[in-house]
Amino acid sequence: NAIKSAPVAVNIDPLEGGFDGIMQAMVCKDIIGWTDGSEKIVVYLSDNEPHMAGDGKLAGILLPNDMECHMEETPNEKYKHNYIYSTTMDYPSVGQLNQMAEKN
Repeated sequence: NAIKSAPVAVNIDPLEGGFDGIMQAMVCKDIIGWTDGSEKIVVYLSDNEPHMAGDGKLAGILLPNDMECHMEETPNEKYKHNYIYSTTMDYPSVGQLNQMAEKN
């Protein structure tokens, strides 16, 4: 039941935008509801390879991922928060994800 009722956020390219979602899950602690000192687990499942740093160039997106929280609250009941930089900031790299995972 907890998984079925978990809030979901979307990316402009939802099938391959998983790295954006993982980064936002790690850096938006207050929105996600992480508690200090707890073990955190993020499960990522997809039927496609995720986009990563550099792939944004295909859409003219050159601004590197800044590893900051960019979730904005919405009035939408299904998607309570949206990632607002999916068309202006590149995807995170594996190294950036590792850096945030170690930090958090």
